[in-house]
Amino acid sequence: MSWFACPRSGPLLAGALLVGLGSSVYWTFAVDLVAGDGAMSASAARLVLAGVGAASLIGAFSGDLVERIGARATLVAGAIALAASLLLIAIAPGSWFAVAPSALLFGAAYNVLIAVDVIWSARVFAGRPATGLAAVMFMLATGLLAGPALAGIAATHLGLLAAFLGGAVVIGATAFLIPREELRHRAALSPAA
Repeated sequence: MSWFACPRSGPLLAGALLVGLGSSVYWTFAVDLVAGDGAMSASAARLVLAGVGAASLIGAFSGDLVERIGARATLVAGAIALAASLLLIAIAPGSWFAVAPSALLFGAAYNVLIAVDVIWSARVFAGRPATGLAAVMFMLATGLLAGPALAGIAATHLGLLAAFLGGAVVIGATAFLIPREELRHRAALSPAA
């Protein structure tokens, strides 16, 4: 099992768990926040998820982004953008000037982070890529399943704003869990890599 639990896989798996935990707040409570605290109609509030879905297509360009600026920079930028999306919607849930950019940032950043994790997983678990990818998806799913319960407890005792702020902090922590090596395809092919 040393191939699985090692210094190279620890940040990857921990980061996937944190992305799941933090983003679950948005997936679960964004519409409620916009409809409740933001006082928007329920149908208008559901447009938040439509914006998330539309922006998720940006994730298709993650590989190009990793090639241009590197996986570390892509991961840090994605974590900051995802955390910012939670902060935006939490601070001004009644303003489309905050809600719309929040939805777009969330959709794009979430999918970019997942794509970087997939690329990273292929490098860390090169000998067992399917098992490595399954481990990353398991950690993400664990966070997505546990997150709503934890956010619900925070929302009950401290309010939805606190739950969103907590989710932003958790996601922000992933910016410190970066790959030890560069993940650019060109770097992997070079003799010095």
